[in-house]
Amino acid sequence: TGDNATCTINNDDQAATLTLAKTVTNDNGGTALATAWTLAAAGPTNITGATGSAAVTNASVNPGSYALSETG
Repeated sequence: TGDNATCTINNDDQAATLTLAKTVTNDNGGTALATAWTLAAAGPTNITGATGSAAVTNASVNPGSYALSETG
């Protein structure tokens, strides 16, 4: 006779995070700093801040689509 087996798979969802970073190349004598810009992500969870700030580094966000922008 045949044997029966039962398999159970448990998924453990990982929380979504988002990091926004600005890179500035001052190769023509410029002195701009990446932190001079405010970065933003608009979506299910809005975040805003400067490069390196806790607000935009590994920020916990809800899954979904985000529109990214910068001002500065």
